[in-house]
Amino acid sequence: MKTTKASGRGGLSKYRTIIISIALFILFDLGVLVMNFYISSQITKDAVGVNLAGRQRMLSQRTAKTLLQLQNATQNNTDAEKPLAELRKTYDLFDGTLRSFSEGGEAVGGNGKPVVLERVEDVAGRAAIAEAYTLWGPYREKLEPVLKGDAEARTAALPEAVAYALANNVKILDQMNNLTTALEQLAAAKADRLRLIQVSGITLALINFFIILFHFIRQLRESDAVAEGARRETQDILESVSEGLMLLDRDLKIGAQHSKSLETIFDCRDLGGRSFLDVLRELVAEKTYKEANSYIEVLFKEHVNPKLVESINPLDKVQTFFEHGQKSKFLAFQFARVRNKDRKLMHLLVTVKDVTAQVMLERELEESQKQAKEQMNLLLGILHVEPSVLSEFLNRADHSLREINDTLKRYGTKRHAREDQYSRVLQDIFPVVHALKGEAAMLDLKLFEEKAHKFEDTISELRGRPTLSGNHLLGLAVTLDKLMESVQNVREMVERIAGLRETFVAKPKAVIEAVPVSQRETTPAAAPSLAVDEFQRLAQKVATEQGKQVHLAMHGFETLMLAGEPAANLRDALVQLVRNAVVHGIEKPDQRARSGKTATGAIRLQAKALPSGHEIICHDDGRGLDASRLREAALKSGRWSAQEIAGWDEHRLHNLVFESGLSTAETVTTAAGRGVGMDVVKRKIEALGGHLALATQTGQYCAWRISLPDLFGFDRLGFKAAA
Repeated sequence: MKTTKASGRGGLSKYRTIIISIALFILFDLGVLVMNFYISSQITKDAVGVNLAGRQRMLSQRTAKTLLQLQNATQNNTDAEKPLAELRKTYDLFDGTLRSFSEGGEAVGGNGKPVVLERVEDVAGRAAIAEAYTLWGPYREKLEPVLKGDAEARTAALPEAVAYALANNVKILDQMNNLTTALEQLAAAKADRLRLIQVSGITLALINFFIILFHFIRQLRESDAVAEGARRETQDILESVSEGLMLLDRDLKIGAQHSKSLETIFDCRDLGGRSFLDVLRELVAEKTYKEANSYIEVLFKEHVNPKLVESINPLDKVQTFFEHGQKSKFLAFQFARVRNKDRKLMHLLVTVKDVTAQVMLERELEESQKQAKEQMNLLLGILHVEPSVLSEFLNRADHSLREINDTLKRYGTKRHAREDQYSRVLQDIFPVVHALKGEAAMLDLKLFEEKAHKFEDTISELRGRPTLSGNHLLGLAVTLDKLMESVQNVREMVERIAGLRETFVAKPKAVIEAVPVSQRETTPAAAPSLAVDEFQRLAQKVATEQGKQVHLAMHGFETLMLAGEPAANLRDALVQLVRNAVVHGIEKPDQRARSGKTATGAIRLQAKALPSGHEIICHDDGRGLDASRLREAALKSGRWSAQEIAGWDEHRLHNLVFESGLSTAETVTTAAGRGVGMDVVKRKIEALGGHLALATQTGQYCAWRISLPDLFGFDRLGFKAAA
């Protein structure tokens, strides 16, 4: 029994110094806290007093000002009620606040709510209040007839009150300044006292802290022997497990005890003691590294439930790279908290598994599902398209993409090509891709439209680079291959549809099969007439994406039979004009309502024959061209100086719509924002030997006139004048 008691006393004696130090630390903190609370409350009250004293200065000036305004109103027989009411309010505030400073009591605060002021006891403050009362007493006697008397009495009393105000206004202001200064000095003294108490408390707390720290270090040294024994016991376990196991401390250092498999997984030796973040930085992308750093910091916060943040683990099935990126595998990191016997969070137990085989299997499954979905979307997209129209689009798309591919390969393999040549290649292929995207949108081939838009994204990124090389052009081939693959997929899908094979190909089956595939795909096919329903479908599709309502009317196109490259150019130009009218011309329903227009915008396409040639009009009743927005877009582009732009007339500003890469759209979408739409139209019309003219009025309409010469051969193509 004596041994037990001795042991108990020894155990208590072991922690006595620490307990006393902690108790003193708490005592110091409580003392500092109480003093802080008391002095802070006093400073708060003093701050209210300082603010109200400062207000007294303003009120003294306002009283004199309002007296003068009241005198002026009285002399000029104007409305005197407003200055009189202001004078009453100012008088009551000044008199009541001065009384509260002198005697203590309730006053009106700066926010209009009542506050309690303590009686000013400071010598300088009492002197200022006394002197202020000496001046305010006669002032108040002269103001009372003005405030409480009738109009006649007020008129009689005003001159004397004004005279007194002019004579003593500055003196009253000086005394209020003295009162404010006295209160400020008193508050400053209390703040100094608070800082002294805080410094003393912190100093004592630090001393106690170091005492506690000293004893804890001694305790840790004594427990090292026990920890070494535990380390030896766990080493055998770590040698045999297949997963990577390690402990991270709060400094994110890898523990000396970790599984042997961890070195195999990380392909790294001597991990113990290294920073986990340093190891991780060499394995993953920079973005993933930063996210992992933040995630681990969250796990070390006691108040965070690890189950709630488990779903945002950035290292779950993360791709890692080894041997300078030549080798990669997927690893899954799982984190578990490790607490001591006191339930204090000490470490994170990290389990690392190589899940490369699992991830590759999942990707194969996702890719299969994606391909199946794309096939279904292709099927749904082509079922409603006229086979001959679809055939024309595919032939033209295949031909154009092959030419782009040849151009990229030619300049991509040039060793001594100039940088401006690379830029010219990008400038030339951009409108081609944009035109194909527009026609795909008209045919509702969403998959092709999306891939064409991604191709545009890649080209736009390259055009924004400060320097270009042949390798950049070759890099475009990856995205281009996806476009060409889409064309082939549509062909294959069409050929699988029963009943469409004979109408899809313009030539007899026996002739087609005798022609090489490469020639059959790149030879332009005969094109049908400009189908009204296709253009209307395009207008409705783009309008829905933009949140707008439109009605497209077409006249004179019913019997128009097009053929060859000229027909394709005219078709592409009209597609761009319709898209441009919907995106940039027609306003949203609420905007049109504010302008007194119908909710549905009107677009009209009209073709007709003229004695000197032929013309096509595209007219919309939208917002028209805004010269100010064009000017802003030109300035933002950096191509012209502000001085140069300022000298442009409206006609020059309108011509900016033909500048490649210049757009007034706020964001880039599949419908707008590239700044190439009207550039495409101009090129197509000029290729036909025609001319493009513009008429517009801001807020009312925009009209484009395509003039084509007789040599275009409209009669041969079947162009009939509109009825």
